[in-house]
Amino acid sequence: MVKVELQNLILSILDDPVVSRVFGESGFRNSDIKLSILRPIHRQLLRFKGQPIFLCNLTNNFSFPFHGFSENNEIYKRINEVLVRNHGKTRNNPLLVGPSAIDAVKGFLEMLQKPKIGAFSFCPPELSGVTVISIKDEILNTGNGNSGATLLRLRLEEVGNVLKQSIGPGVVVEYGDLKALTGDNSSDAISFLVKTLGGLLAVHGGRVWLIGSAESHETCMHFFKKFPTVEEEWNLHVLPINSIGPGMAETIPKSR
Repeated sequence: MVKVELQNLILSILDDPVVSRVFGESGFRNSDIKLSILRPIHRQLLRFKGQPIFLCNLTNNFSFPFHGFSENNEIYKRINEVLVRNHGKTRNNPLLVGPSAIDAVKGFLEMLQKPKIGAFSFCPPELSGVTVISIKDEILNTGNGNSGATLLRLRLEEVGNVLKQSIGPGVVVEYGDLKALTGDNSSDAISFLVKTLGGLLAVHGGRVWLIGSAESHETCMHFFKKFPTVEEEWNLHVLPINSIGPGMAETIPKSR
Protein backbone atom coordinates (compact mmCIF):
# COMPACT_ATOMS: atom_id res chain seq x y z
CA MET A 1 0.00 0.00 0.00
CA VAL A 2 1.30 3.43 -0.94
CA LYS A 3 0.70 6.09 1.69
CA VAL A 4 0.11 9.62 0.45
CA GLU A 5 0.02 12.59 2.83
CA LEU A 6 -3.30 14.41 2.68
CA GLN A 7 -1.57 17.77 2.18
CA ASN A 8 0.41 16.51 -0.83
CA LEU A 9 -2.71 14.87 -2.26
CA ILE A 10 -4.67 18.13 -2.05
CA LEU A 11 -1.81 20.09 -3.63
CA SER A 12 -1.61 17.62 -6.52
CA ILE A 13 -5.38 17.93 -7.08
CA LEU A 14 -5.06 21.71 -7.18
CA ASP A 15 -2.47 21.36 -9.95
CA ASP A 16 -5.07 19.72 -12.20
CA PRO A 17 -5.98 22.17 -15.03
CA VAL A 18 -9.71 21.42 -14.71
CA VAL A 19 -9.70 22.10 -10.96
CA SER A 20 -7.65 25.25 -11.53
CA ARG A 21 -10.14 26.53 -14.11
CA VAL A 22 -13.13 25.86 -11.82
CA PHE A 23 -11.54 27.79 -8.96
CA GLY A 24 -10.51 30.57 -11.34
CA GLU A 25 -14.07 30.99 -12.58
CA SER A 26 -15.16 31.33 -8.94
CA GLY A 27 -12.69 34.15 -8.27
CA PHE A 28 -10.00 32.10 -6.51
CA ARG A 29 -6.35 31.48 -7.35
CA ASN A 30 -4.63 28.14 -6.81
CA SER A 31 -1.57 29.92 -5.41
CA ASP A 32 -3.70 31.53 -2.67
CA ILE A 33 -5.27 28.19 -1.73
CA LYS A 34 -1.90 26.43 -1.69
CA LEU A 35 -0.48 29.13 0.57
CA SER A 36 -3.32 28.70 3.06
CA ILE A 37 -2.64 24.94 3.10
CA LEU A 38 1.13 25.27 3.48
CA ARG A 39 0.87 28.06 6.05
CA PRO A 40 -2.33 27.36 8.03
CA ILE A 41 -3.90 30.30 9.83
CA HIS A 42 -3.01 30.50 13.49
CA ARG A 43 -5.82 30.01 15.98
CA GLN A 44 -5.60 33.60 17.15
CA LEU A 45 -6.36 34.79 13.63
CA LEU A 46 -9.55 32.77 13.52
CA ARG A 47 -11.04 35.28 15.96
CA PHE A 48 -10.69 37.97 13.36
CA LYS A 49 -13.83 38.19 11.28
CA GLY A 50 -13.42 39.08 7.67
CA GLN A 51 -13.67 37.55 4.24
CA PRO A 52 -10.63 36.59 2.18
CA ILE A 53 -9.80 39.16 -0.47
CA PHE A 54 -11.09 37.79 -3.76
CA LEU A 55 -12.98 39.61 -6.48
CA CYS A 56 -16.08 37.54 -5.81
CA ASN A 57 -16.19 38.99 -2.26
CA LEU A 58 -16.21 42.65 -3.27
CA THR A 59 -19.52 44.26 -2.46
CA ASN A 60 -21.43 46.91 -4.37
CA ASN A 61 -22.71 48.78 -1.31
CA PHE A 62 -19.28 50.05 -0.22
CA SER A 63 -17.68 52.62 -2.50
CA PHE A 64 -14.67 54.86 -2.35
CA PRO A 65 -15.43 58.52 -3.06
CA PHE A 66 -13.02 58.47 -6.01
CA HIS A 67 -13.59 56.99 -9.43
CA GLY A 68 -11.54 53.86 -10.02
CA PHE A 69 -11.26 52.65 -6.42
CA SER A 70 -14.25 50.29 -6.30
CA GLU A 71 -11.99 47.34 -7.14
CA ASN A 72 -9.37 48.27 -4.54
CA ASN A 73 -11.19 49.67 -1.51
CA GLU A 74 -11.81 46.24 0.02
CA ILE A 75 -8.12 45.37 -0.23
CA TYR A 76 -7.09 48.66 1.38
CA LYS A 77 -9.75 48.24 4.04
CA ARG A 78 -8.41 44.80 4.96
CA ILE A 79 -4.83 46.08 5.14
CA ASN A 80 -5.99 48.83 7.51
CA GLU A 81 -7.85 46.30 9.64
CA VAL A 82 -4.72 44.18 10.01
CA LEU A 83 -2.52 47.17 10.87
CA VAL A 84 -4.72 48.58 13.63
CA ARG A 85 -5.24 45.41 15.63
CA ASN A 86 -3.97 45.36 19.21
CA HIS A 87 -0.22 44.81 19.23
CA GLY A 88 0.97 41.70 21.05
CA LYS A 89 -2.42 40.01 20.83
CA THR A 90 -2.44 39.09 17.17
CA ARG A 91 -0.36 39.42 14.03
CA ASN A 92 -0.70 42.89 12.59
CA ASN A 93 2.09 43.37 10.03
CA PRO A 94 0.61 42.49 6.64
CA LEU A 95 2.57 40.50 4.08
CA LEU A 96 0.56 40.66 0.86
CA VAL A 97 0.89 37.61 -1.38
CA GLY A 98 -0.29 37.42 -4.99
CA PRO A 99 0.51 38.62 -8.52
CA SER A 100 -0.85 42.10 -7.69
CA ALA A 101 0.71 42.34 -4.22
CA ILE A 102 3.47 44.79 -5.15
CA ASP A 103 1.04 47.22 -6.80
CA ALA A 104 -1.40 46.88 -3.90
CA VAL A 105 1.26 47.85 -1.35
CA LYS A 106 2.36 50.79 -3.51
CA GLY A 107 -1.19 52.10 -3.89
CA PHE A 108 -2.00 51.62 -0.21
CA LEU A 109 1.08 53.51 0.99
CA GLU A 110 0.40 56.36 -1.44
CA MET A 111 -3.11 56.66 -0.04
CA LEU A 112 -1.84 56.36 3.54
CA GLN A 113 0.37 59.39 3.02
CA LYS A 114 -2.59 61.36 1.61
CA PRO A 115 -4.97 60.57 4.46
CA LYS A 116 -7.43 63.42 4.06
CA ILE A 117 -9.00 64.72 0.88
CA GLY A 118 -11.87 67.08 1.55
CA ALA A 119 -14.06 65.65 4.30
CA PHE A 120 -12.96 62.08 3.61
CA SER A 121 -10.20 60.45 5.66
CA PHE A 122 -8.74 57.24 4.22
CA CYS A 123 -6.45 56.76 7.20
CA PRO A 124 -7.84 55.24 10.43
CA PRO A 125 -7.29 57.35 13.59
CA GLU A 126 -4.62 54.95 14.86
CA LEU A 127 -2.47 55.66 11.80
CA SER A 128 -3.22 59.35 11.30
CA GLY A 129 0.09 61.18 10.90
CA VAL A 130 2.15 58.00 10.67
CA THR A 131 5.57 58.24 9.01
CA VAL A 132 6.18 55.90 6.04
CA ILE A 133 9.79 54.86 5.47
CA SER A 134 10.72 52.62 2.56
CA ILE A 135 13.90 50.56 2.80
CA LYS A 136 13.32 48.47 -0.32
CA ASP A 137 15.90 50.33 -2.44
CA GLU A 138 18.54 49.92 0.26
CA ILE A 139 17.75 46.20 0.43
CA LEU A 140 18.16 45.86 -3.32
CA ASN A 141 21.54 47.62 -3.11
CA THR A 142 22.95 45.23 -0.49
CA GLY A 143 24.28 43.14 -3.37
CA ASN A 144 26.70 46.00 -4.17
CA GLY A 145 29.09 45.13 -1.35
CA ASN A 146 29.87 47.08 1.81
CA SER A 147 28.47 50.36 0.50
CA GLY A 148 25.01 48.83 0.05
CA ALA A 149 25.08 47.27 3.51
CA THR A 150 26.14 50.61 5.01
CA LEU A 151 23.24 52.44 3.36
CA LEU A 152 20.82 49.86 4.75
CA ARG A 153 22.22 50.29 8.27
CA LEU A 154 21.86 54.07 8.02
CA ARG A 155 18.28 53.73 6.83
CA LEU A 156 17.44 51.44 9.74
CA GLU A 157 19.05 53.93 12.12
CA GLU A 158 16.72 56.57 10.67
CA VAL A 159 13.73 54.38 11.56
CA GLY A 160 15.02 54.03 15.11
CA ASN A 161 15.62 57.77 15.45
CA VAL A 162 12.08 58.63 14.30
CA LEU A 163 10.69 56.22 16.89
CA LYS A 164 12.89 57.64 19.66
CA GLN A 165 11.80 61.19 18.82
CA SER A 166 8.15 60.13 19.21
CA ILE A 167 7.11 61.77 15.94
CA GLY A 168 3.42 61.01 15.36
CA PRO A 169 1.84 57.63 16.07
CA GLY A 170 4.84 55.75 14.72
CA VAL A 171 6.46 54.39 11.57
CA VAL A 172 5.31 52.08 8.79
CA VAL A 173 8.38 50.39 7.31
CA GLU A 174 8.07 49.09 3.74
CA TYR A 175 10.62 46.37 3.02
CA GLY A 176 9.33 45.67 -0.49
CA ASP A 177 9.39 42.42 -2.44
CA LEU A 178 10.49 39.29 -0.57
CA LYS A 179 12.53 38.29 -3.63
CA ALA A 180 15.12 40.83 -2.57
CA LEU A 181 15.37 39.13 0.83
CA THR A 182 15.80 35.65 -0.59
CA GLY A 183 17.95 36.35 -3.66
CA ASP A 184 21.65 36.97 -4.16
CA ASN A 185 21.91 40.04 -1.95
CA SER A 186 24.35 40.13 0.94
CA SER A 187 23.35 37.39 3.36
CA ASP A 188 24.94 39.18 6.33
CA ALA A 189 23.13 42.43 5.54
CA ILE A 190 19.75 40.71 5.19
CA SER A 191 20.28 38.77 8.42
CA PHE A 192 21.09 42.07 10.12
CA LEU A 193 17.90 43.55 8.67
CA VAL A 194 15.74 40.70 9.95
CA LYS A 195 17.28 40.96 13.42
CA THR A 196 17.08 44.76 13.58
CA LEU A 197 13.43 44.99 12.53
CA GLY A 198 12.58 42.24 15.00
CA GLY A 199 14.33 44.25 17.72
CA LEU A 200 12.46 47.44 16.82
CA LEU A 201 9.17 45.56 17.05
CA ALA A 202 10.13 44.15 20.44
CA VAL A 203 11.00 47.60 21.83
CA HIS A 204 8.51 49.82 19.96
CA GLY A 205 5.81 47.22 19.20
CA GLY A 206 2.97 49.71 19.51
CA ARG A 207 4.54 52.30 17.21
CA VAL A 208 6.14 50.42 14.35
CA TRP A 209 4.52 48.42 11.56
CA LEU A 210 6.00 46.40 8.70
CA ILE A 211 4.51 45.86 5.26
CA GLY A 212 5.82 43.95 2.26
CA SER A 213 4.83 41.74 -0.63
CA ALA A 214 5.48 38.48 -2.45
CA GLU A 215 4.24 37.63 -5.93
CA SER A 216 3.82 33.93 -5.13
CA HIS A 217 3.48 31.57 -2.21
CA GLU A 218 6.74 29.92 -3.32
CA THR A 219 8.64 33.14 -2.62
CA CYS A 220 6.88 33.43 0.71
CA MET A 221 7.79 29.87 1.69
CA HIS A 222 11.41 30.39 0.60
CA PHE A 223 11.64 33.41 2.90
CA PHE A 224 10.18 31.52 5.86
CA LYS A 225 12.54 28.61 5.22
CA LYS A 226 15.56 30.92 5.09
CA PHE A 227 14.50 32.69 8.29
CA PRO A 228 12.49 30.14 10.34
CA THR A 229 11.67 32.54 13.21
CA VAL A 230 10.86 35.65 11.17
CA GLU A 231 7.12 35.02 11.04
CA GLU A 232 6.94 35.29 14.84
CA GLU A 233 9.61 37.97 15.26
CA TRP A 234 8.05 40.23 12.64
CA ASN A 235 4.51 39.45 13.79
CA LEU A 236 3.52 38.78 10.17
CA HIS A 237 -0.01 38.32 8.89
CA VAL A 238 0.00 36.66 5.46
CA LEU A 239 -2.71 38.35 3.41
CA PRO A 240 -3.42 36.67 0.04
CA ILE A 241 -4.93 38.96 -2.58
CA ASN A 242 -6.37 38.12 -5.95
CA SER A 243 -6.41 41.29 -8.01
CA ILE A 244 -6.54 45.06 -7.95
CA GLY A 245 -8.20 47.46 -10.31
CA PRO A 246 -6.36 48.66 -13.42
CA GLY A 247 -4.64 52.01 -13.48
CA MET A 248 -4.66 52.29 -9.71
CA ALA A 249 -1.74 54.70 -9.45
CA GLU A 250 -3.23 57.03 -12.04
CA THR A 251 -6.51 57.32 -10.13
CA ILE A 252 -4.96 58.52 -6.89
CA PRO A 253 -5.89 62.19 -6.48
CA LYS A 254 -2.95 64.57 -6.61
CA SER A 255 -2.36 66.94 -3.74
CA ARG A 256 -2.58 70.56 -4.76
